[in-house]
Amino acid sequence: MFLKFRLIQTTIVLIGPMVGSCFASPFIETDEMRLRHAIDVLSSRGLINMPTNTYPLNWGEVKKQLDSIELKEPAGVVRAAMHTLKSRFHYEQQHHFQKGFLLQSGDRGYHFQGFGPRKSVKQSLTAFTEYTWENFSGRLSVTWNNGDELPNHKRTFDGSFLAMNSGNWILSVDQMSRWWGPGNDSALLLSNNARPLPVVSITRRENLPFESSFLRWVGSWRLTTFLGRAENSGFVPNTLVWGMRFGFRPIPSLEIGLNRIAQWGGDDRSQNMSTFTKVLLGQDNDGGEQPGNQLASMDVVFHGYPWFEIPISAYIELAGEDESGFAPSKKFFLYGLNYTPNWLNSSVTKFFIEASDTVASQYDVAYEHHIFKSGYRRYGRALGSTYDSDSQSVVFGMNQSLESDLTYWAKLRWIKLNQGSGDRDHHGITKLPVDSKGIELGLEYPVFNGLLHMNLSYQTEEINPIDSRFLYFLKYEYHF
Repeated sequence: MFLKFRLIQTTIVLIGPMVGSCFASPFIETDEMRLRHAIDVLSSRGLINMPTNTYPLNWGEVKKQLDSIELKEPAGVVRAAMHTLKSRFHYEQQHHFQKGFLLQSGDRGYHFQGFGPRKSVKQSLTAFTEYTWENFSGRLSVTWNNGDELPNHKRTFDGSFLAMNSGNWILSVDQMSRWWGPGNDSALLLSNNARPLPVVSITRRENLPFESSFLRWVGSWRLTTFLGRAENSGFVPNTLVWGMRFGFRPIPSLEIGLNRIAQWGGDDRSQNMSTFTKVLLGQDNDGGEQPGNQLASMDVVFHGYPWFEIPISAYIELAGEDESGFAPSKKFFLYGLNYTPNWLNSSVTKFFIEASDTVASQYDVAYEHHIFKSGYRRYGRALGSTYDSDSQSVVFGMNQSLESDLTYWAKLRWIKLNQGSGDRDHHGITKLPVDSKGIELGLEYPVFNGLLHMNLSYQTEEINPIDSRFLYFLKYEYHF
């Protein structure tokens, strides 16, 4: 079923010279914090009326929504958000062939992720090249790592993809980070916390409503599904991972997402069509061999502006194990508030407060499984919450993007980690319980025709005995 991912990279290189008419880079990715906050400003005011909490997000559909906005005198924050998105789209449209490099360096220690650039190994160098055509796009990204986080993966291909438009669908073979849900600091089912999986995916391109009058109430909707392989990163080597998200927006003030993830197959385990059918139908407890480990979640966002002209959005994500009736049990939660004020006219500004709890009714449940004993993780890091299982967090954050292209942010964290058994080697962060407070500061700014990313963080308690309380992370990206 699956080709080695080296074939993906080879395919990208082979078809790269076939450049056709220029369109735009097809995706807004999970490291584009500046763009996401601009989208949130417009979405919270009902000016973008499409599902926006599924990343990578389709650039073409965002541009179509921007072109449909008709405001004689938009508020300053709306004007700034539109300028941010349109100027970036114009750049992508003018640069159908891109190449460059990325350097990053950071302290040894656990870096909490959140939506934005991934902070991973101690030092790395990435070289990339990307082509975009009218219906095809591909990127080859090769990273050389220097650090002990990935001792057997000194060279990785994270961020590579090959995508093709087919009717109203985008077909892709990729190794890109995904983020499902409205969370700013974390996501329960799928986030950028772990290294991305190599997958084959299908995503709806235009979020048009159903033509049927019976289903038109659903509004604009987006469906994405993927099938990937976790390679040798767990207790069961080459575990397969299937995921699906259905996002829809019945009214401008409401967005809903329905998500499912399943680990199944792997070496010495059944991975035929019959087994996959049981996974699709949630038939995990039929008395025979359990086909997989299933998780499901639902997220809801309510935007207050269309009703009360107050730029506040409330969101919640509810996750749990997916049993035969499709309903999650042993639930864990994430919820928060976004505030995008009008009074800072020349910038895109967002304040948020977000809380999460991955103690799923009892300890040692969330992200754990008796067959896949490494749990719902990849190379030790949870594919979902940045805080892993049996943890609670409260985070207050702000992000501001100025017209000068300077973006800066701050986060205050109150966290309790690994509150369960207290000595689980496979927990992605720490083997012992930790109760800590912390602060994170960061900025992005154009330097020497490139983009500099700086991040500083401090925790009142060591996350691990060998880690420092003070951590730094630097990244510099340059396009030729």
